[in-house]
Amino acid sequence: MCSRGEILTCALTEPLLCTLQRQASLKSMSRPSCRCSRCRDPRELGTDIGTLVCAKCSGSVVGIDAASGPIENSRWKCLQCDELITLDEVSERITNVLNMFKLVKPPGMVSAVNVWFSDK
Repeated sequence: MCSRGEILTCALTEPLLCTLQRQASLKSMSRPSCRCSRCRDPRELGTDIGTLVCAKCSGSVVGIDAASGPIENSRWKCLQCDELITLDEVSERITNVLNMFKLVKPPGMVSAVNVWFSDK
């Protein structure tokens, strides 16, 4: 039940996708970029769903400009070693992970994740 004057929200994209993918989905639907607190937070409110593992030091790679502008202009950086990663590389790595999950059934998912991250 909603209270009078309460702001209502509605998910137009799959909430289990990372910010980069949710924003791309909105753009493909000719919708404006989302500016909710999760989309503006590089760690996606602590879920780290879009965080990548740094190939150099195994630290956390996040979009560091998420709060200030469109995600497609975002720079990605390791929080541990400051290594910068291009948006194209980030998109490719996320796409590869999603494609791998499409190929495995749930019991094999854990081993697929372990293989993916051990290669990095």
